[in-house]
Amino acid sequence: MNTNGDLDHLLLEMVLEHTKEAIIGISDAGRIVFCNRKFLDLTGHDSELSVRHRHVCKVLNLEAAGGAPDPCHTMLEALDCYSCLLMEDLKILSWDGRHVDIRLEWEPFKNSKSDIAAIVFITDLSIEKSKENEIIYLSYHDQLTGLFNRRYLIEALERMNNLHNMPIAVIMADMDGLKMMNDVFGHAVGDIYLQELSNILKVSLRSDDIAARIGGDEFVIVLPRTSKKEAEEIIRRIRKRCANRANLPIPLSVSFGLCMKDSTESTTQDILNHADEMMYKCKLRETQKFRHSALKVILEKLREDFPYEEEHAVQLQKLSVKLGALLDLDQSELDLLSEAAYFHDIGKIGMVKRNGDKTTPLTKRDREILKRHSEIGYRILGSSDKTKAYSEIILFHHEHWDGSGFPQGLKGDEIPLASQIILIADIFTRLTHKTPYHQTMSVEEAFDEIEKRNGTYFNPKLVAALKDILEL
Repeated sequence: MNTNGDLDHLLLEMVLEHTKEAIIGISDAGRIVFCNRKFLDLTGHDSELSVRHRHVCKVLNLEAAGGAPDPCHTMLEALDCYSCLLMEDLKILSWDGRHVDIRLEWEPFKNSKSDIAAIVFITDLSIEKSKENEIIYLSYHDQLTGLFNRRYLIEALERMNNLHNMPIAVIMADMDGLKMMNDVFGHAVGDIYLQELSNILKVSLRSDDIAARIGGDEFVIVLPRTSKKEAEEIIRRIRKRCANRANLPIPLSVSFGLCMKDSTESTTQDILNHADEMMYKCKLRETQKFRHSALKVILEKLREDFPYEEEHAVQLQKLSVKLGALLDLDQSELDLLSEAAYFHDIGKIGMVKRNGDKTTPLTKRDREILKRHSEIGYRILGSSDKTKAYSEIILFHHEHWDGSGFPQGLKGDEIPLASQIILIADIFTRLTHKTPYHQTMSVEEAFDEIEKRNGTYFNPKLVAALKDILEL
């Protein structure tokens, strides 16, 4: 018994079955003599019997890249000449219908005692090609929206710069209020708005048009062979679809700037700059309108999710104005105080709606919003000319007289007087009016709680003023 031969055969089988490459042996007639398991998996066959003695070209169904010689003819030539061969950029059509990228290496095998004339090593490049394609895709696309990116846009505009594509309409589009969305609802919601706008652009444009995201909230639309009138109609179409997005908490608003490229002489950067200037003019007109509309929607949502906050805001507003009048604030200061008191908790928008269930624990985001709601309210109100004047009052309405408050730890007279007034009125009003979170206290009990924090949370002068108003 030839034990050494048996051992060699077992070792060879182990190598064939555990190698990462598909391996086949070819006869001088081009037929398959043997194959390993990897080859069967690659070609979609169940057993070696289904491929043995069949011609290699019939089993592999090779496809070469465009313009390359017929790979089967090249293999047969190598077989006739007993020469080495390396072929890349090939695809095979597997028995189960898959197109697989491969690299094929052919080594002649000369042995008078064997039917094998060549050994073929086939490497599956599917994962490698997939990664290459992903890199190429990401180099020309925006990852969040799937639109093209700035690099692709610039290259496309250069390619289009010929008379066949004139006139070219270039539209600069800037989403209004993205920073507010991020501040109020979080970046995840801001991303949803960007994706919504991107989807609208995709369905609003024609097959030859290009939409690219070139910055945080900036998009560019390129319309070859398009008149100004046609471009304006496309802008109207996009605006209408934005206005009809009812699934968003704040209406989707976009400012547009249109520039026409009528000749090959104007540079890409000149066209983009001009479109940007036109967009900026539009944004100056639209921004305040959007912010006013967004503020109204935010307040409505806050009152809808937390209905008891409306009554609290009104009660707080009345008490704040009384305190302000007692402290001799003039009418303009009282007006600002009144507005700030009413909007003081607008920064709580985005908290989970609880429907009065005080047993539901606060989420991590809720705790962050509670800690930052005065800052969020400041950003919301500071974005509009109509509310900016009292936004700073809201920013500091949780600062304490002894410096233990937030967001900046101001103390004493560093805190605006109007902010001090809202703090004491806020806590007293909450203590004396029932909410889902606590029972009502009597006026005397509530003032005792205020008195305990005299000189720590509250300005002693305000505690005295509150006592006078309550006639205690």
